[in-house]
Amino acid sequence: MQKTFELWDNEEKRVIEVVAKRQGREWRAFCPKHADKKHPNLDINEEKQVFLCRACGWKGHIYQSNLKERRVPKPRDLQEAMEKAEKYHRNLSDSLLIFLKEARGLTAEIIRKYKIGLANTHPEYGGGERITIPMLKNKKCINIRFHSLKDEKPKDYPLTAGLPYAVYLYPENQLRNKEIWLCEGELDVLCALSHGLPAITVTSGAGTWKNEFTPLFDGKKVNIVFDCDEPGKKGAERVAEILSRVAQVRIIDLGLREGQDVTDWFVNYGKSKEELEKLAKRTPIFEKLTKAEQEIRNNALELASQSLTVKELLETKLPEEEFLIRNGLMPKGGYILLAGATKEGKTILALQMGLHLISATPFLEQFPIKEKRRVLYLYAENTLNGLNNILDKQIAGLQQSFEISNDDLDNLILQGTK
Repeated sequence: MQKTFELWDNEEKRVIEVVAKRQGREWRAFCPKHADKKHPNLDINEEKQVFLCRACGWKGHIYQSNLKERRVPKPRDLQEAMEKAEKYHRNLSDSLLIFLKEARGLTAEIIRKYKIGLANTHPEYGGGERITIPMLKNKKCINIRFHSLKDEKPKDYPLTAGLPYAVYLYPENQLRNKEIWLCEGELDVLCALSHGLPAITVTSGAGTWKNEFTPLFDGKKVNIVFDCDEPGKKGAERVAEILSRVAQVRIIDLGLREGQDVTDWFVNYGKSKEELEKLAKRTPIFEKLTKAEQEIRNNALELASQSLTVKELLETKLPEEEFLIRNGLMPKGGYILLAGATKEGKTILALQMGLHLISATPFLEQFPIKEKRRVLYLYAENTLNGLNNILDKQIAGLQQSFEISNDDLDNLILQGTK
């Protein structure tokens, strides 16, 4: 006897599906965490809802079991789920509406269309208030996702009693589009939809995927915008590798801080749909690359992210530029080139500049320096004796007008390059 289980991988934050055979009171399967396909080392205890691999130690809890038996829910279960969804939708308070609009970027139209609601608690697992998101398929409610409002763990639950599709493409109606934005999480999808993007997600976390989903994306353009963290990156690469067999896939790097997502793009940074679409156009189509090839690709992407058109530059509100040496001489970011013929004094001028930087004294008496800096001076042609002669005279001259301490001199480092 065989049974399919969905196991929750807490490290990768996704659901992994395995097929197990009955072994006494438990079930046994091949562990997906290592390559051994001769010895089924993964033990699954359905009664306790836990699993453990005897070979690698991978363990956790069952996300959902008995999938094949639960594929066709009873009409009564679907009716009860829809009634709950409608009830939760009517339960939306004014304060939650404001939260969904201002903090999550949802429009009133999207909230109404997808029947977003509020439950005081989960009917099976208890806990505090949760945002409810019905999983609608052919105008029937096949499940409901319960999202925590206060970062309770786990972050979200399905409504499981008698219902299938704990792992599901949401919202399924977006599959009609030729271009799809694949997000990480239902609330991110609803935010993207609110901003005019044809978006979809897989319930249950980054990297979760079912083979049956793949043909649904055949011939489409898919832009993956998962969270800016390690699970999001790994999940995006895993899904991209699968989908690239049937679709044109791009993994979009939002360039945000660790843990931020597409909702932050719209809500916290005030960026637009058009800016995100431009970013997608600049992103190369996904290919499975070697480590060396990926490093080259990442360097190229970093360079591309630093380029912009003249129009974009003129439309960008830039902060006031900071200078290490003021009056436009040495910017805080970027490079300056000191050039001249041989024996024209480039070494003398560069060392003089370094001395003023470490002491925060005006360079050439007309270029102010706000604060002391640490300076690395690289030399190739000069000798230490030659540098000593130059610096000895420069320091003596500098001390006639300004104070320069031994601590300051510790911040000018001379490094040979031979």
